[in-house]
Amino acid sequence: MFEAKVFKKNNKSVSIELVDEEFVAQFYDNNELIGIIPYPNKSWSYVTSAAENWLDDILTESTVRRYSTS
Repeated sequence: MFEAKVFKKNNKSVSIELVDEEFVAQFYDNNELIGIIPYPNKSWSYVTSAAENWLDDILTESTVRRYSTS
């Protein structure tokens, strides 16, 4: 069983879960959900790289909202 992993830095966080054999990332800023992005057919390292980019302000809020399913 895969446990959700949470990455945090300053006021941002990302929770990554495995749902139906697909990684899904939930992006937060100041505890507010910005968006949920599924990563079908992507590796763990790809998804954690996206998480690190969010925490380092490389992945922007507008990009997360654009690709979000929520």
